[in-house]
Parts: sequence; structure tokens; C-alpha cells
Amino acid sequence: MVRPWVKLGGAVAAAVLAWMYMACLVRISENASGDLVQLGSVTDSTAKIWLFSTAASDVHISYTSWEHGKAVPEKTSAAFSGVHPALTVSLRNLRPSTAYTVNVTLVNGTQPTPLHAVTFQLKTLGPDMTRVHFAFGSCTMAIPFVYPITGFGDNLNFIATTLRPDFVLLLGDQVYADVDVARDTEQLYRTTVHDPQYVALGHTTPLFSIYDDHEIRNDVRVVHIDGVNSTLFKWNAMSFSPPSSDPLYAARLPLYDAYFGQRNPDPLEPSEHYYTWTTGVASFFMLDVRKYASPKADIDGPAKTKLGAIQKAHLLRWLRAAPPSSFKVVISSMVVSDYGLQATDEGWATYKTEYLEIVTFVQTRNISGVVLLSGDLHFAGVWRHTPFEFLYEIGASPIAAIPVPPLYPVTTTHTQLFRSWTGLHFGHVDIHHVPNDDATSSLVMDVTIFRHRVVGVPSSAFHLRLRWEDTIPSRMMLRHIK
Repeated sequence: MVRPWVKLGGAVAAAVLAWMYMACLVRISENASGDLVQLGSVTDSTAKIWLFSTAASDVHISYTSWEHGKAVPEKTSAAFSGVHPALTVSLRNLRPSTAYTVNVTLVNGTQPTPLHAVTFQLKTLGPDMTRVHFAFGSCTMAIPFVYPITGFGDNLNFIATTLRPDFVLLLGDQVYADVDVARDTEQLYRTTVHDPQYVALGHTTPLFSIYDDHEIRNDVRVVHIDGVNSTLFKWNAMSFSPPSSDPLYAARLPLYDAYFGQRNPDPLEPSEHYYTWTTGVASFFMLDVRKYASPKADIDGPAKTKLGAIQKAHLLRWLRAAPPSSFKVVISSMVVSDYGLQATDEGWATYKTEYLEIVTFVQTRNISGVVLLSGDLHFAGVWRHTPFEFLYEIGASPIAAIPVPPLYPVTTTHTQLFRSWTGLHFGHVDIHHVPNDDATSSLVMDVTIFRHRVVGVPSSAFHLRLRWEDTIPSRMMLRHIK
């Protein structure tokens, strides 16, 4: 028999814990209302400035570059007029490879003094860049009701203050709207962008991003009512309508756009989310692998698609047109290797016809330098897509969510070079030239997977130096024949 005083003590302890938790939630909610000025994407001619304010009516931005020793000032203004207290301002017609000093002032038309002012530096990318280095990863706030206790860890701050990359790629699942007890998706975004880790990153580092499923719902399960049966369907399974007509998609995707999506470079098509940008040594294509994906359960074949016809056509044109001797980085929020079936039961593995179409296109045209980046898995991995030995994929996650072990073995032809699920992960890629013995130089991609295990700072768990010559399809084919 449990003694009464034990029951009373347990009840008091539970009440105290509940009070402490609610106090944390209140504090977080209050802390998620401050004014913010953060960087979005930066390209060779544009920069996106992202702002948050619940009190400002307008923002005034002045930016100055130096040309022939003289200051060249520019300025622009914009109004907070949307549904959300977030605003993105585009600075256009910038000069490539140029440093700018940017002054941002948030004002309220009814008050004589500014609400918030900040000055920071940015530098545009450029075609003359001989080196570019960046970090990437996915999966942040996996369990919102645990966030008050755990926070986001140290990975984002380590990226911002120690690695100091040219930019960061966030490959989806910035928030997990589908496991939010409060069902307040905008509060999740507000909490995320106000987190000290994101603030540190956004003050110093350009951000590029794409959404994945958890910004909407895991695999985006929706109940379809046909008058007789209630049928559970997904974007990636037995779908009866495209995600764009799903009311949950329509409600939650604008929140991603307001807090992250509008920071990106302009999309290749109006109202889409896939886009490209370039540097001297590498070009980048950020895919949207969710919006146009055929139902996952469909029989594989020419009609089954991950990208949709228009996006795929853009990708193939981009592969043809990208500088031949540079790296071409194709970015997917979902894993491309069929090893992904071990953890998520999704990805490109069930879309093999389209995968083979794209990879064969690269092979037959001898397009060199193609490398894949991916997220979503909740573990890190590096794969060589044998028998396409010229194609490498680097997957890194989660940045701040929960690691997941790969539980389901699969039959695969791909070569696994690295795998880790015992910690938080992100990738760092450094593309630059190294000297050869014959006085020439080679373009290389140094890939590092960083891992963080509870205490200490993130440390290197894997490193790969990938030479551009290793990605030449014809060269790899000859090696395979020999």
C-alpha cells in the first residue's frame, strides 16, 4: 500500500514540475517577441535581409560599398504590412564579390525615436571566387514541448563563431509542426528564430533553406472524406490530391515562407521554392522534393516523379549549363541513396526511374563535378552511388533534433563510406584548389561531418577529400571496365 504522504509528495512534485514547465513556456513566449535583424541568402547580385518586429511599422536600410576608395551609398525602405510580424527586404543590383556595410533601423511611425538599430557586414558571392565553404544540415526542433529544457544545443553557434562559413544550408524540418501539443505553428517559428543559436547564426551568416515534411506534418498525412470511407493518405503514399490543395499545406507553408522561405534567392518559377545560385568554384541547385512528388505507393515508372516535369527540366538545363570545370551541388531535403529506407521509409529509393533518368543524363553527357547533399535521416552518412561511381552523396542530420538508428536493412548497390547516429550532426564543405606535383592545381571538395555528443564542442567524425577528377563519369566508367 502506498502511504498517503508518498501520494501527497508525488502530487506536490508533479505540480512543481508542471509549474516550472509552464513558467519556461511563458518565458520563451515572452522572449520570442523581441526585434530581430538577420541575414537571408546572399548571391552575386542580391542580399535578403530578414526582420521581425511586433511594434515596428517600417524599416529603413542603408548600405555602403567602397569603389576606388570612395563610399557608394544606397538606401531603401519597406513597411510591415503582412499577416505575420516578419518582413524580408531584397537588396538588388549589388556588385559581385563586394563587401557592404548595412545599417538597419526599425521605426514606428507614431514614435519619434527608432525602436531598434543594428549595423552589420555582408559580402556578395562572385564568379571570381576561388574558394567557397559552407555548412549544412537539417532537423531542428523535433519535440517542441522538450525545447524549454534542452534548447538547440551548440551546433549552430559553433558554425557561426568557429567555422564562420560563407553561408549555411538548412535542409528542412526547421520546426516540427506535427508534434506540437499547442498546435501553434507560428509560435514554433518565433521561438526558433529567437533562439540564441539562431540569433548568433543569423547575425553573421547568410542562410539558404528549403522545407520538408515536418513544417506541415510527418509524410503529410491527411484524412480524406469521400462520404462513405475515411481514407488516410500522404503526399508520398496513397494521395488523392496534390499537397497544394491540402488545407494543412495551405495553412502552414506560408509560415515557412514568412520566417525562412522568403530569405532565399528568387525561385526559378513564380510561387515555387526551388532555386539556384553560383560561385566561382561551385554552382548550387536547391530542389523542392515534396510539392510535386507522386504518391510513394505508386508503381515505379516513367509517370512517377519526385520533382515534377517543370522542375526536372530546370534541373537538367542547369546541369548542362553550369561551368564544366566546377562542382555542381544538387541539394535534396530527402535522402537520395536507398540507404534512406533504413530510417525514414522514404526518399528517392522508391522513385528509381526518375533517379536513373537524371543520373544517366549526367553520365551520358559526361557532366563532371555533380555531388549530392541531403538531410532528413536523423543520422549522418556518406555514400558512393555505385555503379555510378562518379556520384557521391553527403547526408547530415539532425542539427538539434533526436538521432534515429537505421533499423531496417536493405539490399543496395551503393557503397557506404560513413554512418553515425550516436549524436547530433552537420556537414561542412570546403571547395578550393590544391597544388599538384606537376605545378598544376586540382579543384577539391573537403567534406567534414561534425558530431556533437551531449558535452563538449562538435568535433570531426569523418573527413573525405573529393577531387573534381573523381567525379568525371567517363573516367569512372573506364576505371570500372578495367
